[in-house]
Amino acid sequence: MTCKINKKLNLINVKEASYYLGVSRSTFWRLSRSEDFPKKVVTDNGEGYDTRDLYRWVVKKMVEKEMNLSDGKYLGKLLFVIRDKELARAVVMENALCLDIDPMQCYERFLWLLTSLKETQKKLLLVENDPKVTPYESNRALDEFEAVKREIIRLVFPEVDTDKISLLDF
Repeated sequence: MTCKINKKLNLINVKEASYYLGVSRSTFWRLSRSEDFPKKVVTDNGEGYDTRDLYRWVVKKMVEKEMNLSDGKYLGKLLFVIRDKELARAVVMENALCLDIDPMQCYERFLWLLTSLKETQKKLLLVENDPKVTPYESNRALDEFEAVKREIIRLVFPEVDTDKISLLDF
């Protein structure tokens, strides 16, 4: 089944919305009764669910689940990004749209940060295992790694104030 999306408003009907979410219609109706579920949008041409609202709802549920897995701390945030890069990429682009920022610019930044994360992690491992490295060099490698992690978290989860949490929390 393909969803026929009203391009101007991104509206889809109940059948298409349940397909979009990957649930049965009865599950869709049960979900739609919850307070945080996206509301129907009514227009002159009919009514339906905005795909952007459904998408945000799905992402919110996934983030809530991830936070529950990490006991309310933010350790799960970076694991979430690493485990599901495609979803994290989509979240970054959606955040950019919500903040009225160029999504492709944010996407490119996200890819660059993932590459930087790998590089700084390798550097950190090399520094930790080298007895000739000074404490200054070791701290600098750790700071670089932490800075990249913080920036990734900010891109994917802009609501998280990474300056107020410790390195160990994420």
